[in-house]
Amino acid sequence: MPKFEILIAIVIVFLGATAIIGPIELDVASGEQNSETSMETNTSLNVPLQTAGNGWHESDPVNAPIPFNAIVIEWTDDHSIYFEVRTGKNGIWSDWAPLTHSHDLSDGEEVTTAANNEGLAVGDMMFVSAADVTHTAVQFRTVSPISEIPTVRLTAIDTTDGPSSDDLLQRQQELDALTAADTRATQNNPKPTVISRDVWCTDARCECPPEGCGNTCTDTDPLRYEEVTHMVVHHTVSNNASVNWAATMRAIWTYHTFGQCWGDIGYNYLIDMNGNIYEGHRGGDNVIGTHAAGANTGSMGVALMGTFSSATESNTGMIPPTAMQNSLIDILAWKAEQQQIEVYGASKLPYLSGGRTHIMGHRDVYGTTQCPGGAAHALLPEIRDQVASRLGFVPEHLYIDELSDQFTQSNNNWYEPIYNCGYNTHSYYTFSTSNQNATPYWGEWEFNVPRYGLYEVEVFVPNCNTGEGETNSALYTIYHGGGNSQVTIDQQDRVGLWTSLGEYWLTPDTDNRLRLTDITQDNGNGVWFDTIRLRSVEPQAAFQINSPNNADTWLNNATVNFSWSNVNHVNTANIRLDVATDTNFTNIVLTENYSPSTTSATLNVSSSGTYYWRLSTNSAGEDIVSDTGVFNVDQSNPTLDHIQVVFVGASQKYIISYTAADPQSGIAEVDVQYRQAGQSGWLDLVSNTQANGVTFTPPNSSETYEFRVRITDQAGNVRQFPSSADTSTASAIRLDQTVFLSRVSR
Repeated sequence: MPKFEILIAIVIVFLGATAIIGPIELDVASGEQNSETSMETNTSLNVPLQTAGNGWHESDPVNAPIPFNAIVIEWTDDHSIYFEVRTGKNGIWSDWAPLTHSHDLSDGEEVTTAANNEGLAVGDMMFVSAADVTHTAVQFRTVSPISEIPTVRLTAIDTTDGPSSDDLLQRQQELDALTAADTRATQNNPKPTVISRDVWCTDARCECPPEGCGNTCTDTDPLRYEEVTHMVVHHTVSNNASVNWAATMRAIWTYHTFGQCWGDIGYNYLIDMNGNIYEGHRGGDNVIGTHAAGANTGSMGVALMGTFSSATESNTGMIPPTAMQNSLIDILAWKAEQQQIEVYGASKLPYLSGGRTHIMGHRDVYGTTQCPGGAAHALLPEIRDQVASRLGFVPEHLYIDELSDQFTQSNNNWYEPIYNCGYNTHSYYTFSTSNQNATPYWGEWEFNVPRYGLYEVEVFVPNCNTGEGETNSALYTIYHGGGNSQVTIDQQDRVGLWTSLGEYWLTPDTDNRLRLTDITQDNGNGVWFDTIRLRSVEPQAAFQINSPNNADTWLNNATVNFSWSNVNHVNTANIRLDVATDTNFTNIVLTENYSPSTTSATLNVSSSGTYYWRLSTNSAGEDIVSDTGVFNVDQSNPTLDHIQVVFVGASQKYIISYTAADPQSGIAEVDVQYRQAGQSGWLDLVSNTQANGVTFTPPNSSETYEFRVRITDQAGNVRQFPSSADTSTASAIRLDQTVFLSRVSR
């Protein structure tokens, strides 16, 4: 059915009073209307208000174009005026409720709605109570002294004629039973049961064929995909007393798709009060939805169906029930495991400046909305912990929150951002001053670390909306084992991100802390005091092993010179040096104690072999052990186990062969000398060889020649040349001319 517009005048008769409301624009959604998803829109111009007593100004009842179970109201955007609205039929009305601006229905990425074009505020979707099923009329009131509402646009939706949530769940279970083995089960946290679009969305336009549905809103909505790095929690601000969540689901889809022309429902998933999860935006896994403006790309939007505002917010709601919370944890844990999302982390999104935490509420995107409501938003730190638990993820950081007893602050008038903004849904801030003589606002985080060691210190700068920029020169002072250090951070540049201040040695139960003040190099900018975190950095040891520390190096002396350096100069107990013959130090052969300032020692080991050594100390009751050094000792000289001389008649040469042995470090080199028998001087035959034989041609074949051998091992131990010969040609084995003996090399 093509789109058409009719200008008419409507006369409303109510309790004997006659009011002219007109002209009214009737805008019927294009495409064939399905009996389960009917929607029509009225625009009323110049709606008059009349004094009703007690300071209120009320309109006459305005009839909706169709009976409705859900309605969206758009009105002249004037934030200085407070409106309330109620719905009813047959003169029986609901309670008055605030008419609140819905950011979920007006902040679509790259989407401009008709309401935005005309300067209209879009209200939260309102639902009729389950008992009433549908209503037919709307009434407005305000305490502001105005005579009329310039423009009111009513979009009435009726989705009551369709399957119930129980029907949908049964259909989905039957469908799942027919499905082959689910490959998603390869995850530790597989995708939970989700009521698919094929089951809940029975409107013909829910899944358009390739040629389109003949509707501009659906046919021009391209599917786009992006790997998910962030997960955003919403609430739908719908009736908490509903028993027909399927009808609620259809109503949200109808308005998002055709009322806002977003092409489809904005959220990726929705969860009802009973914990049923519904597939949202078409396209499946990692499809880009329309739920958080610039945060759409790279995020998964999950909406809790209902109103979960806190008592201090408009449209006071309730705490999400346990079944809903559990399903939220299920869907977040599945996506976090699938995409390897570090749930305690924060990073940037493609189309947003600054960073965002990986699990956040809609309010954390821009800081301009109450969504997902204070009661739901307060649960997010616990939800994050539960998701981490499902993943089996143990945080490597120690977190110190500004609301914990490890944080102290000056007695000043501190600011707290609206909408509970901060890493754990809270933070403090003040404004910077460059006056170095001013009495500072200050805050300090105490480092109550579990053991002595090296820690990386990180700070979080929340992404909050105060209307002002942040300081570019926040000066942090870190008090640590080596004294204190100062680091300046540009908080404006690091909004929404964790920022490292460096690595520092910290000791339990000491005055190690982090201090931040409002004294900076600029004026009037935000200075933020939020959660910090510490990460233990290896090695934990307080010492750097220097020498000896080489598995390939051999020492030839029982006296060993050890040296090390202190990598931190905190007060520790005495240092103990252990030497053992095994890496587990179960067979310790030497133990000596030294003062904390000692950096070297000389010890005697008892015998040759491979040794391991380490240092240990105790700080604040914690044993601190260094890395392990290794060295080898070889105090034994190599030996000449065998030597012989062979005369080869064919060549008239002698072959001197020998066997050198060293059981520890091994042979490094061999030297062979010769002399004519009866003479005193020796001549070099071969030097620095590793061969086990050498050829000798006698200068005079009629003379006898003597030979001696010197052997050096890898440790430098030497089997010296003997004063007399090791062998001579007189003892040679003589071979006839048919035998050939080749030289054998080691």
